[in-house]
Amino acid sequence: MNQRLARKLNPWTIAAAGWTLVLLLAALWLADWRYRFSYEVPTVTSEGDRGFRFNLGRRLCVDQNGNSGVSQNHLGPCGVVKDLALRRAKVENHVLIAGTVASSNFTNVIFDWVSGHGSRWSEIKLTGGKIWDSEFPFAEFRGVKFTGTDLRGVSFNGAKFIDCEFKDVKILDSSFRNATLVRTFFLNSVCSSCDFSGAKFEESWIDRPFEKAVFNLETVLPFPIEQVDRFGFEFRD
Repeated sequence: MNQRLARKLNPWTIAAAGWTLVLLLAALWLADWRYRFSYEVPTVTSEGDRGFRFNLGRRLCVDQNGNSGVSQNHLGPCGVVKDLALRRAKVENHVLIAGTVASSNFTNVIFDWVSGHGSRWSEIKLTGGKIWDSEFPFAEFRGVKFTGTDLRGVSFNGAKFIDCEFKDVKILDSSFRNATLVRTFFLNSVCSSCDFSGAKFEESWIDRPFEKAVFNLETVLPFPIEQVDRFGFEFRD
């Protein structure tokens, strides 16, 4: 019995067991690390592009021959995508100018340095994920639900939000200048250093104070002017 116990308490046995445990924990950490940072680039961002680009002078999507049209099933400029389901994907340094996305789900998708001028988003669910350093001026968001999404350095200047919802969302250093928000609600969301100069809230609501949110004389607030301090809004001419 004593010899058997001595063998179990042998320093080499203890060291081997310890190293086995360390290697197992390291493998689990590496697997978790790779899972956290592994994102696929969706093929829909490159496939289906028929060469249509938005012509500012004609206010149309045209190809190199001047023919008008759109690229079906292409998540890009002048593209039209419907019923798209993306999970753990990354759309980086990408152009979505005048593109249309409808009836789609994005789960833990990263949009980084995306240009979505004049894009249209309809009946979209964005769950988790990030939208960083991207631009969506004059875009239209209709029936879009942001849930647990991280927005940083995003420009929504002149955009329209209709029947949208921001729930458990973190918004930092983002601009809603001259945006129109109709029946759009911010629920349990954080908005820090956001600019709402000239923004128009219509039948919309904020259920908790923001932090250093900017407004001016052209802003139509979702609450009485006497409550600006309560909701963390600061006047800037």
